[in-house]
Amino acid sequence: MGGSAFLNPEQLMDAGGVRFGHHVADIGTGRTGHLVFPLAGRVGEEGRVYAVDIDPECVQMVESLRRTRGTQNIHPVWGDAEAQGSLAIPEESLDVAFLVNALWSMKQPVEVAQELGRLMKDSGRIFVMDWRQNALHPLAPLDEYRQHPELVDVSFAEADWYPAYEVRITPHHWARAYERL
Repeated sequence: MGGSAFLNPEQLMDAGGVRFGHHVADIGTGRTGHLVFPLAGRVGEEGRVYAVDIDPECVQMVESLRRTRGTQNIHPVWGDAEAQGSLAIPEESLDVAFLVNALWSMKQPVEVAQELGRLMKDSGRIFVMDWRQNALHPLAPLDEYRQHPELVDVSFAEADWYPAYEVRITPHHWARAYERL
């Protein structure tokens, strides 16, 4: 989650509707587990947090931090959310999946929504937060890499995920929760 030091994990968890006992995934977790460790506290011992990244070094770093902190309910997972069946998470087990500052780096949002859909409970929610077009922030990717929210809506709808609500967390990002109808 590059540049997430200015993102408030409590706001993200509230916006995603995370509760005690939930099973959640942070897709594109990055090296620090900025969202993963607060998620572990929120879901408690009954919950489970999957820290997913395509970069094996990020997965190893989160695992090292998890061990150092003695956190038992975090499960680092190497995988590509754009590749069907690649995420080693039990099917239909997730209550919430987070894509925070991650979707901009992916080229196939339909496949991402399909792969996450395989992992989500029927009542599950995908919470996406990514960079606004023309957001001026030193950590923001180039505009040509950013995903416009309306185009994400269309892509996710192909996988039967639809916008449920929007929230504003920073002036640099758009954020939406997607649910099945």
